[in-house]
Amino acid sequence: MDLGIKGKRALVTGGAGGMGMETIKRFIEAGVIVTATDLKDEDLERVRLDFGIECIAGDLSSKQGMDDLIARAGKDFDTWVHAAGVTGAKGDPLTMDEKAWEDALNIDFLSGVRMARHLCPAMIDRGWDRVVFVTSENVAQPYPDETVYISAESALLSQAKSIAMAHSGKGLLVNCVAPAFIATPMTDGMMEMRSAQANVSFAEAERPVFVPDYPLAPERPWSAQRDAAAAILDALVECDVVGDSAGGHLALVLATRRAVRIGRLAVLSSNTDRSGQSTTRSRNSVTDLMNDDAQDRRLSDMAFGDLSDHDPEASPLLADLGALPPLS
Repeated sequence: MDLGIKGKRALVTGGAGGMGMETIKRFIEAGVIVTATDLKDEDLERVRLDFGIECIAGDLSSKQGMDDLIARAGKDFDTWVHAAGVTGAKGDPLTMDEKAWEDALNIDFLSGVRMARHLCPAMIDRGWDRVVFVTSENVAQPYPDETVYISAESALLSQAKSIAMAHSGKGLLVNCVAPAFIATPMTDGMMEMRSAQANVSFAEAERPVFVPDYPLAPERPWSAQRDAAAAILDALVECDVVGDSAGGHLALVLATRRAVRIGRLAVLSSNTDRSGQSTTRSRNSVTDLMNDDAQDRRLSDMAFGDLSDHDPEASPLLADLGALPPLS
């Protein structure tokens, strides 16, 4: 597909990272002349070997480092993709110290602010230019232990929107790409740390987690919920399934219908099961204030309508559970 950018000049900041290198590859395939930057010259060596492009090492986390880089790279770029960033320090949001915040803001946020001040005015003067900031899906749904990184990326998103709004109609198109988890050297390091902390293998640590956004009752009656969750299972080779309360009920129904798709099954208090045979529910009945017979029955009636109490979908504990996947 011809993107109409052959012969354009592009700058890729964070060019030695996984997303940076893939961006460079796509640009070169489209006939773009690319310059790549990253913090260390040794990290850029692979970029030089793989693509044969100009690579310039520089520290984007300080004004002086940015000024030095621009003095060598210049400002004559039609497109700029900002893929520079680090996950930074992790921990309780209330315990992150000043250095953790300063490092994240300087690398993940202010690097984009400073580079935009250098590049965007000339781009506007030319009347046709493109800027892409790589942020993260976590700006919408943050992880509490990555607050410094996510806060900085959220600030970058706001900055991108501000530039776009302030200079609309001038030929400068500004966008953000907010990827979910992608296997890159940076995320590999995150998974190595996670596997060590949890004492599990690297493969187990990097397994993705899917939280289905399935339709809800009473607007969508049963079996819309089951069918939506089953569609996710059908799209995967195999996955583990975890469910609690009404979600535990749904997990049991899925397991009886899609056992071959489920590696391991974890069910906690399938409260809406009408059989009265939930052992986890009875064990927790004294301490779990969510165990309310009347409320659970109302929820069950709302979700399953006129299904009989003896129907395995309304009472999955009455189904043939012999073929269930291993319980965790």
